[in-house]
Amino acid sequence: MLALLLAFSSCVDAAQKQVRHQAIDKDFANDVFAEICSREIAFPEIVMSQAILETGWFRNHYLMSRNNLFAFKKIKYLDFITWQRSVEYYKEWQVKNLPPNEKDYYRFLIRIKYATDGYVDHVRKIHWKQSCPSKQESTPENSGALNPNN
Repeated sequence: MLALLLAFSSCVDAAQKQVRHQAIDKDFANDVFAEICSREIAFPEIVMSQAILETGWFRNHYLMSRNNLFAFKKIKYLDFITWQRSVEYYKEWQVKNLPPNEKDYYRFLIRIKYATDGYVDHVRKIHWKQSCPSKQESTPENSGALNPNN
């Protein structure tokens, strides 16, 4: 019986490690960021960090199966037809809620109680280093700044 429990425990540990070390889909992450940029969402690097945090680097099956990159919910989590629609919804939310002269997005998220205590601290720990290309310099060299290990 003890051997069976130890074997089961070992399998669970191995499965957990596999999920934690799954490869990051860098192309998908870059596509998400390009969509955020194309929609001209304010504070795009922070918004990308929110998507990364909410979805666990786009590996959270529950949210990803709903194409809900930002964990938007009303009574329950919202389902979107595509992940692009989730980004569009974020833009609509921002247009409705973000004051036009806001300078500190983190303070804004705290002020409107966007999420639970400590949320902003977790978002700040995400190290998304890519910036949106300016409209004049939209070139292929601007991609690939994903760094999930920091």
